[in-house]
Amino acid sequence: MSDVFLFLYFAVINVIAFVMMGIDKRIAIVNAKPGNKRKGGTAHSRIPESMLMMLAVMLGACGIHMGMVVFRHKTKHMKFVIGVPVCLVLDLAAIYFLYKVTLIV
Repeated sequence: MSDVFLFLYFAVINVIAFVMMGIDKRIAIVNAKPGNKRKGGTAHSRIPESMLMMLAVMLGACGIHMGMVVFRHKTKHMKFVIGVPVCLVLDLAAIYFLYKVTLIV
């Protein structure tokens, strides 16, 4: 049962991470166009980089990396260019470890 939970968690968090990258890219495009301001005169709120990195740390690095490639988003930020692949390796190691622990129990 716990291996099914691990798989579902991994799938859901990566879908959420991928969608969040797409949403942030869309908002960035809308904000870049001249005259696209809300009533108060401010641009639409972006998703903080810290939230995207937190998703990567929470086993969502695969979704963040796919979002970087598909949407061409955050590809010039060294925090993402280096941090996301490092998180991806750590995520895969954590999944391997968690899967091995569930097999023992």
